[in-house]
Amino acid sequence: MLTCFPDPYPDEIFYSICARYRERMKYTTKSAVARDLFGEQFVVATIALPGRLGTFVANLPPSQNYSVNKLIDDHTLFPLFRLFLFQDRILSIKEDMIGENGSIAYARSGLTACSIPLPGAEDLRFCPVCVTKDKNRWGECYWHRVHQAPGVEVCPIHRVILQKISKNALSVGFETDFLAAESIVDPPSPTIVDTSDFCQAALLNIAIDVAWILIQRDLSCDLDFFDQRYFMLLTDRGFVNRASHRKFDIPALMRQLKAYYPVHFLQMLSCELPEHENKNWLYRVLYNRDHRTHPLYHLLLIHFLGHSIETFVGLSSPRNQILPNPFGDRPWPCLNLTSPHYRQRVIQDCSISSSADDRPKGVFTCECGFVYSRIRNDTGEDDSFKAVKVLAVGHVWEGALRKLWGDPTISQVDLARRLGLHAHAIQCHAFRLGLSFPRPGGQVLQPSQKLQVHLYGEQISDKERESYRMSWISAIQENPEIGTEAISKKFPKIYKWLYRHDRAWQKEHRPPSPKLRQIRKPILDWNELDKRNAEVVTEIALQLKKSKDLPEKITKAAILRRIEKGNSIKRYLADGKLPLTAQALDSVIESPEEFVIRRICWVRERYIQEEHILPKREAFIKQTGAENYMKSQRVRKAIDNAMLTLKALDLPLSL
Repeated sequence: MLTCFPDPYPDEIFYSICARYRERMKYTTKSAVARDLFGEQFVVATIALPGRLGTFVANLPPSQNYSVNKLIDDHTLFPLFRLFLFQDRILSIKEDMIGENGSIAYARSGLTACSIPLPGAEDLRFCPVCVTKDKNRWGECYWHRVHQAPGVEVCPIHRVILQKISKNALSVGFETDFLAAESIVDPPSPTIVDTSDFCQAALLNIAIDVAWILIQRDLSCDLDFFDQRYFMLLTDRGFVNRASHRKFDIPALMRQLKAYYPVHFLQMLSCELPEHENKNWLYRVLYNRDHRTHPLYHLLLIHFLGHSIETFVGLSSPRNQILPNPFGDRPWPCLNLTSPHYRQRVIQDCSISSSADDRPKGVFTCECGFVYSRIRNDTGEDDSFKAVKVLAVGHVWEGALRKLWGDPTISQVDLARRLGLHAHAIQCHAFRLGLSFPRPGGQVLQPSQKLQVHLYGEQISDKERESYRMSWISAIQENPEIGTEAISKKFPKIYKWLYRHDRAWQKEHRPPSPKLRQIRKPILDWNELDKRNAEVVTEIALQLKKSKDLPEKITKAAILRRIEKGNSIKRYLADGKLPLTAQALDSVIESPEEFVIRRICWVRERYIQEEHILPKREAFIKQTGAENYMKSQRVRKAIDNAMLTLKALDLPLSL
């Protein structure tokens, strides 16, 4: 039982409490600390979402002021991620932290698949002003929770730049895995945030927002909440096409966002927006509802939209603005000619989606069973009484068909007019319902009669028909050199009307075939596409080589993943349609040996720029991943040159 475990300080992260306990009890090995705290000697000290908290609390005496929920809510970074997760995932992550599967909590929250680094012992940060005030008030300093949150580079209380612990200080507590702030922090003079500088002011806003989120009790808004407010704010800024039903203009939004945030600012936060990455973090925040997106991504977008997280959460419900119905407010009219409520606004159910050409498509379902769809916006009162397609007729319509089908006094023309469907569609429904064929008194429709049978009960006058016919003849006479297909594109309204209502006459009055057919241009200019993608491949490979982040092997998959429509490019390469692109890929992809040599150079530069120590040769080889390539003369030479370069700088030898 842990009888001397310290009480927590305000905003102290759980890692810090354990570190103060380790310092108080004078532990010398990390396994001993882990065994006493968590009942397992191989537990790794984590900062953001620690695990095995149930075992830890069980090891405390009843008099201790600790509970699992209090630890999670007040002394971990869990509240920061809770705000942006679904409720079922929130409960699962809590169970992981309480139980023995603490590492799974990181996967459930999306942290392991994110480019934003997790806070580690080497990244512990402190505020010089907080250190001084903590020592005056409590007699010692400690690690504040808000300072360890990803993206927080500024103290939100004192508005000074946070400092990181030095590399020399890391070696003090390395063997115990828990670093107490009191033993390793030597605060320098504070650097006040310059709010006139955009980047520093933006970092301060992020820190203030994170601090606000962390102190909210059980604040969980889920992704539906964010989706609605994003849609409203982006619509106000012109980044949403209302006619296409929730379609965001991602390219335009990304250009504006990159103009708002400097490139080096996004790189510092590991929130870059690469030009050639299709589904970047901005796309995932707005579209991929199942994807767990990092809170920092949301804060960047919210600040771009002119809000803090507090004002964003406090926005009034935009329910009436979020999904504007392109077909007007309910109720909508029933278009079933056989129903007593024909053309009356009784329909309450309308399902909206997008058509193939990104226009809104509405499916209207009436209680009589009649279902129809429309694919256009209302431009007038009468538009709401025009259906595009009948999807289901329903029991009322079927009852009328059974009654009228057996009446020999009703012609097929009258039958079509009363039921509101084409004669052929009526025959299909009659066959489906098992009605008798031929029907009593049925007649074969003549061509002249067919012109009077129209969809949805429309009445076409002879004057209207003659007008369209004359327009069609005039179009042919004015364009004698083009055929039917070209005229239909040039005069679509005339062509479609005649095709629907006067098809037999239209076939008899088609224009003569043109003497010379124009050669169609290919859909894709393969040479231009090949040349452009070859340049993109070279550019991406150069970016990967110049990146200061942990080196990534330049492979075909890594490059195609960053190219717009990379899956299509991969298919074209397999078909042999992009020879220049294939040649460029072959020239830039790295062999395992070349990748190891690049890693050697990267690790060497890291020791020069950041570590400022001379590593042992064995440790250097292990860090570069070159253990299995030491038979290569090129790799051995790269190792030798790197070590000679480091020795020439007179760096202190690592312990």
